[in-house]
Amino acid sequence: MAILRWCKTSPRKRSYNDSSTSSVANNKSLPMKRKCHRRFGSRVIRNVWVKAHSKRAARQRARASSRSPIQSIGSTGSESTKISQRKEAPVRLAKMESAVRTLLECIGEDTKREGLRDTPSRYAKALLFLTKGYRSNVNEIVNGALFHGGHDQMIIVKNIEISSLCEHHLVPFIGKMHVGYIPSKMVIGLSKIARIAEIFSRRLQIQERLTEEVAQAVMEILKPQGVAVVMESSHMCMVIRGVEKTSSTTLTRCMRGCFQREAKLSEEAVTVIMPITEQIGVERLQDGRFVSKFTPVRFGNIRATYGGNTIGVAFNAASQTVPPGFSAYSILGHFLGPALKEHKLYCIVHDTRTTRTFATRRVEVSQEQADGTFRTCLELIADFHVSEPSMLEFSARPSMAWPKSRDCPDRHEYAQGMLDRGEVNEAQLEEFRKSFDEDRDYFETRLCTGGMAAQNLTGIAGGLPTTQDTIPVTSRVSAEWLRARGTFATQAENIAALAFIMDGTLAFLALTHSHLWVDAAGPCGSLDFALRIFAPQVNMGDWNLRERVVHHSGSGRTYAEGRLFDEQGNLLASMTQQCFMRVPRSEKPGSKI
Repeated sequence: MAILRWCKTSPRKRSYNDSSTSSVANNKSLPMKRKCHRRFGSRVIRNVWVKAHSKRAARQRARASSRSPIQSIGSTGSESTKISQRKEAPVRLAKMESAVRTLLECIGEDTKREGLRDTPSRYAKALLFLTKGYRSNVNEIVNGALFHGGHDQMIIVKNIEISSLCEHHLVPFIGKMHVGYIPSKMVIGLSKIARIAEIFSRRLQIQERLTEEVAQAVMEILKPQGVAVVMESSHMCMVIRGVEKTSSTTLTRCMRGCFQREAKLSEEAVTVIMPITEQIGVERLQDGRFVSKFTPVRFGNIRATYGGNTIGVAFNAASQTVPPGFSAYSILGHFLGPALKEHKLYCIVHDTRTTRTFATRRVEVSQEQADGTFRTCLELIADFHVSEPSMLEFSARPSMAWPKSRDCPDRHEYAQGMLDRGEVNEAQLEEFRKSFDEDRDYFETRLCTGGMAAQNLTGIAGGLPTTQDTIPVTSRVSAEWLRARGTFATQAENIAALAFIMDGTLAFLALTHSHLWVDAAGPCGSLDFALRIFAPQVNMGDWNLRERVVHHSGSGRTYAEGRLFDEQGNLLASMTQQCFMRVPRSEKPGSKI
């Protein structure tokens, strides 16, 4: 302690008295005791300083990690820091150039050859540009562009082009971001949202964090009622290396505030950002060849994606090759293999027939596999017909006098009510939600409570009695009102949405009408389908009634039908499917499913 007190109070470190000014020569003449004290004192001071510095650095790191995205980015925004950065820029650039030169030499390149002579400098400058978000200040970018807008409805900025560097491999991922918010008091200049997204994308990133950081930044700047951010991108680390899947995309969402608390607002935001017309939309690659805009959706826990999505994409591709004046007549096809979530759908359209009154298109839908080959997952025939005068007009009616859509409960609110009444438990409700939450982004569904699927919650609550238990299974009916979210620009988009929804639940309808949930059976699915359209104009943005019945089950096969009626009770379309349904593995000893 004496040494430490001396170290604190002594104004001079090199001598013990005013006359000893030589640090080396005089030190040799000091007594051994004083030498030891001096060396020991320096060591103690150094150790204490190192410990204090380490603790201070740890506190600084903890404060930095707890900062909001705005604070961590904005921390470089002071004027003194900017001046310091400008002074350090040449040194930093020189170090980066040296590092790049070393990397090139390590892969066997000659850094002195003409093509690479300036590459270290170019790459270093490019990397500084691609990571300029580290040296940007969000508050300076916003620059006070907040206004009292008097607006309390959703505001969405769509299709913000994003490119960033994956922090795992330092290769780009490129895509589009959509940002929506509901103002509380203030609105922000629309270009500022794109600039905020730019700041966070110009860093080493992963898509999940980028989505969250943009959402959090908008929340902190605007303090709105809520923020919704959706991003889809293609990652070069999957495209040019590794699995080398050129068609794979990644979709991330982040909801904050009221969008996180209220499911309906979240659904509305996703519908505006990515309506069903986008989910079943296609892009033309060349004549007769198309690719889906997005990867297909998946319902529930099964690995394969929803078949209706694939049918909708295929029909959309076929419709783009048909002359004006034709409307959908029928869509007949076969599922040849499961479509997977990870890859887009590729469509090849063959012009089989085009006459004055009919057009027929054959469509092959395939996906890329792990080995780079393509596997066909669907083939269909789409027929189109010009509108002609009718000789006779009549239509089948719904099998029951169902309540109107306005008098029927929302499907998910009805399921919650069953939980509140003790008719299902939490695990059953969660299973139901996992199976049907995805389609609520695209369709509103209101249950006709007299139907089988409403009374036993699609078979999950199979132990509950229903009003149809006394009639044969083939006479039992499920019904619900459906209305697509979003708007439709063409009749082809309406029919693609019709195909999307009409495929739903037919593969396991026999289970539902027998008071069983899908886990009661082994593998089940559709192999063939026939969708027939009876009206030249179908509006999926209106409320339409869907009835579902099962006609047969036996020999490992089921046959089910869904019919769609408009609000006036006119039959619009019919979808029939023959499906396979296998008994559970435990009930087939020795079999291979």
